[in-house]
Amino acid sequence: MKNKKMEIAVFVTLLLLFSLLNMQPRPVLTESKTIIVPDDYATIQEAVNAAEAGDIIYVKTGVYHEHVTVEKNNLTLIGESAEETIIDGDGEGTVLYIKANYTTVKNFTIRKSGLRPDSALFLDHAYNSFVWGNILQSYYAGIRIYGSSQCEIVSNYVKNGSVGVWVEESSMIIIRGNNITENEDGIRIYGSEKCTVFGNNLDSNGMYGVEIYQSSHSILSGNSIINSAVGIRLYASSHNKIFHNNFINNTKQVGPIYQSFNNVWDDAYPSGGNYWSDYTGVDEKSGPYQNETGSDGIGDTPYIIDASNQDRYPLMTPYTPPVQNLNTGLHYPTIQDAIDASTTIGGHTILVRAGVYLKN
Repeated sequence: MKNKKMEIAVFVTLLLLFSLLNMQPRPVLTESKTIIVPDDYATIQEAVNAAEAGDIIYVKTGVYHEHVTVEKNNLTLIGESAEETIIDGDGEGTVLYIKANYTTVKNFTIRKSGLRPDSALFLDHAYNSFVWGNILQSYYAGIRIYGSSQCEIVSNYVKNGSVGVWVEESSMIIIRGNNITENEDGIRIYGSEKCTVFGNNLDSNGMYGVEIYQSSHSILSGNSIINSAVGIRLYASSHNKIFHNNFINNTKQVGPIYQSFNNVWDDAYPSGGNYWSDYTGVDEKSGPYQNETGSDGIGDTPYIIDASNQDRYPLMTPYTPPVQNLNTGLHYPTIQDAIDASTTIGGHTILVRAGVYLKN
């Protein structure tokens, strides 16, 4: 491969203590306090009822059989351990319902919601809220986001339900560094705009890896979409950009594209497009028109999706996000995402590839 850069692997062994991230600015508050469950209150809901804006609710390990509603702004809910701090809905209703702004939920297992339309976690008309490093299991929707904006869903493990992450009538939602597996659909984006889906692992979701329906101006990049009936489907969706994703062993890499226009399937040359496991082209040429001498890691012919859609610069090898947990094998777009992932524990080794990483 021409001009191939040497990668320098930097191994960082981390003894991890999960802590609050330094996130976007929030309203300045005074006299905030930490409420501990079950020390101060027996249930999470009682702690939420007693809390005021700016308070932290710290929940010790245990199984909490309850349904929690948060309708107060600027609360932070933190579990002691994502694997051992469990909110269990007992198969009924939505388990954690949030209709508030500036809310953070971190380090919980949230499981066993009711059937449609119930969710393990529901952000309803929420603004600037964060769901980090949780495990969501056995639900209709793992994380549902409706009528919300500027929320982030980061480093969660979402598995074994009908829909992993469901975004509806929302804008500027970031879905980053999640492991979304064994659902009927991995990610649904309905009637939404300006969303970012970046660096997620979507594996063995039975029907769709990603479904984009009546949505526009979103970016899908750095995702691995593997072993689904359909890797990605677009319906009445336009002006979306899809590049640096890995489409591997899906029965159909791309489902029928219906009434969708001006979607882009690559990041131009030399950045390239996506990796397609069924691409049969060769890499003998280089350059924007693939007519120059020497290979460049990009296929010489486009990957044809249909008569109106093509990836002009298909990648010859899978795209690899720059950060990897060597113990779990999972990749992440940022160092912080790898640290915050619910599957990362003390003593794990994080591989960081050569590059410049801007601190958030």
